[in-house]
Amino acid sequence: MEKNFRSLITLTQKNQIPIGIKIEGDRFDEIFPEGVEIPGVRSKEGYSVTEDFQDRVSLEVFQGMRPRADDNRLLGGYTVQLDE
Repeated sequence: MEKNFRSLITLTQKNQIPIGIKIEGDRFDEIFPEGVEIPGVRSKEGYSVTEDFQDRVSLEVFQGMRPRADDNRLLGGYTVQLDE
């Protein structure tokens, strides 16, 4: 009987450079510090919207070590729909 090994294998890697998001004021907020296994799950509290009645938030994901987000490498972005 032949097994499908693709569904049994998960590859992980330790990131060499921190990964985080851009927050107000072009600051880099680290979510995955250096040496953490990727893929991974992290949660962080303390974020808030910048305007009242926002129904979504756009996030830009960066990799780097500099305090200014734009001085780091942009990996991509996505939009999160907020609950009402």
